[in-house]
Amino acid sequence: MEKPVEKRTLKVTIIWERNRRDHLVIACSDQFFTLFANLEQELLERFPELIRCVGRRYFYTDEHGDEITLLTAKDLQNFRTSWAGLQCGRIFVRARPEASPSWLSIAVSLFFLVWKCIGVVFTALAVFVWIVNWTVGVK
Repeated sequence: MEKPVEKRTLKVTIIWERNRRDHLVIACSDQFFTLFANLEQELLERFPELIRCVGRRYFYTDEHGDEITLLTAKDLQNFRTSWAGLQCGRIFVRARPEASPSWLSIAVSLFFLVWKCIGVVFTALAVFVWIVNWTVGVK
């Protein structure tokens, strides 16, 4: 019985320069691998035996035979960062499926949201009372 292939996404550490949005740096194990807008071309040139292109999507097959979708330069603008290492002509990937938030983290987030709303309401009420007191005044 075949094990189902887990869909994963390659995560890389990206450092954006504020003045040049097309410039990004991928942090490697012992070096920085600088890429410009031609991310896809760089990857294909450096690792032609590991990366295949289908249409506008790029795929990397890891040592377990799992196919991992590589994000393109446009995709990189909208994703959370992790890391990928480039060593000895191979890509060593730490990839994990997107984890859904736990109930505890959701509860904590809601608590702080309610806490912040209560703080805003009490601050607005205090400002309102101060303005009324200043304009009408208690004599």
